[in-house]
Amino acid sequence: MPSSQTVGDPDEPLNPDDLLFNITVRVENVEDLFAWQVYLTYDTDILTAKAEWIDLHPDDDVFEGKTTIDPDPVVNDTAGYLQVGRSILFGSSTFYGSGALCTIGFSAEKPGSSTLNINNTNTYLLDHTQVDISRTCENGFVTVQGIEGELQPTNITISVKPTKAYLGETIHINGSVSPVPPEGIQVSVYRRNPTSGVDSLIAAVNVTGDGKYEYDWDTWDIKHLFYGETKVLSRQIFTKVLWMDGTKIFSNESQKVDVTITKPSTILTVIFANKTQKNIGSEDQLLTEVPPVTFNVTVKNVTDLVSWKVKIYYPSDHISFDCAWIPPDNIFGDNYTASQVETGTDEDGDYIMLSANTTGNPFSTSTNGTLFQMNFTAIFPTAIFGLPPEITFSRTDTELRNSTNHRIPMFPESCSVSILGIVSKLRVYNPEESEGKEHIFEFFADKTSVGSRFNVTILISNASDLFAWKIVLTYDNMLLKATNAWFPNWNETTDILYGKEINSTLTKKLLDNEKGNVTLIGYLTSGEHITGEGFLALIEFEILQAPEKGKSLTCTLEISHKDETVLSSDGEKWYNPITSDGVYYFRGETSPEGGEEGAFDWASYVIFGVIVGILVVLVALYWRKKRKFAREYGEEI
Repeated sequence: MPSSQTVGDPDEPLNPDDLLFNITVRVENVEDLFAWQVYLTYDTDILTAKAEWIDLHPDDDVFEGKTTIDPDPVVNDTAGYLQVGRSILFGSSTFYGSGALCTIGFSAEKPGSSTLNINNTNTYLLDHTQVDISRTCENGFVTVQGIEGELQPTNITISVKPTKAYLGETIHINGSVSPVPPEGIQVSVYRRNPTSGVDSLIAAVNVTGDGKYEYDWDTWDIKHLFYGETKVLSRQIFTKVLWMDGTKIFSNESQKVDVTITKPSTILTVIFANKTQKNIGSEDQLLTEVPPVTFNVTVKNVTDLVSWKVKIYYPSDHISFDCAWIPPDNIFGDNYTASQVETGTDEDGDYIMLSANTTGNPFSTSTNGTLFQMNFTAIFPTAIFGLPPEITFSRTDTELRNSTNHRIPMFPESCSVSILGIVSKLRVYNPEESEGKEHIFEFFADKTSVGSRFNVTILISNASDLFAWKIVLTYDNMLLKATNAWFPNWNETTDILYGKEINSTLTKKLLDNEKGNVTLIGYLTSGEHITGEGFLALIEFEILQAPEKGKSLTCTLEISHKDETVLSSDGEKWYNPITSDGVYYFRGETSPEGGEEGAFDWASYVIFGVIVGILVVLVALYWRKKRKFAREYGEEI
């Protein structure tokens, strides 16, 4: 029994996108229900249904709490039917009573009425023996009210130029709409796959006061469709308008313009110079010991090349740029002039840029060759999971030009860069804490007071060829005050700087308690380097504030400041280490070890006294019985 209802407002326009409603199919007074199937037909002129609008777990579900088998619903919105069913697993208890089988969502397409017909042989109920349960089926009925939108003879024009383009070129789309839709209503431009009939939105464009619109479509938007051997794609470009004016909805489409987009045969790519190389570094190698890696920028299948300009973005969080050069075996040979290498940073990241022009005759046949080479040094590993970062080309500032000074269509291919290696690590460290808690500095009110001081150690691990360092530690200046700092070099066992000379001119220790930060800058003397693990710095703090009883005060001792806490092998190129912060706690409670050292423990004293008293009583009873026995039997004691 599906429910019946009336939807829509007879005085309002009917908008199919907004007028969505649900009907529920229920069963009344059923016994031993094991499985059910509903086959429902409807008028597709009035209603639309989708499989994702069917809910097999409605409120008042007959199979609530039971393990069920839920086949995917079948909806044929062209023929106007849907089929949905469900059963419990064998061995589960069946259902007795009344409840909901499912909820079905519909969209109202136009005013009118539609029967929701379930009275057919494909609708049934089964008991635990899979025998049909006798039933009476009651059809539902839906009445849709509203003012139907009219398809007006709206004039929508479209112009597409060019209709043949290379992937990455821009196609200009413009046209007009009349009558002009109300202000604020957008016109949408689509591309249709003529094979599948699937439409994909290119963009929503605004219509001017005189009804005109335009849009420049960057065909690079569909580069993901050129996979495998795909080299040419055909699409149909059209404009669609849907708007409301007063109580009526206007909708129409322009003519469809056929467009062909071709992947260029000329390929510009970045590759490892060592063709067998897949990544930079290895998992068991210190990253600072990984030598610079050379990449080639090459072009394939190019003809009539006279000049090139290349702008490359690189992942500067992981690699640093060293140098770039044009090798003797470059595509122009000895016949070229070149620009200086330009480096910089813009909104898209860190980049290098280089250009060259031939001074000889352009080649008339398809040619492959190297444009230039470049070296990068690894500075930080890439993530194990996820996609690695890439070296990519700027599409606006990278170009190949021919003898007529026109751009040569080309397809730029980026290069993924995976970086492996062991990296230096800086930790905020408490050598007095147990393993796993070395980052914690914890104090208790029964043993610590305002004005007490403690040291925070900066521990470095996996140091390799270290020459200079910058450490920025931030803290809560309402709780703590930095009072001193050192680069310890007096303990051969723990201090990594033991036996090393520090450049006193370049070394700085800045304690800024107004901002709550400490900046430590250290340089070794020329020719000195350190490797290994040990204490790199000590910072002394004074406690400024005590917590209320039963509460705690806490703050992070943070050194994880990218591009501020950095290391260097030469004092010029800096890299980010792995960092681990510390935590300060001042707890307004008694420490786990108890009160002040030497304080009298009354609880222990009382317990000890009770035990001694019991022993005295037991001894006294023993000797009393002993004497009684002796008197009675004459035994000497």
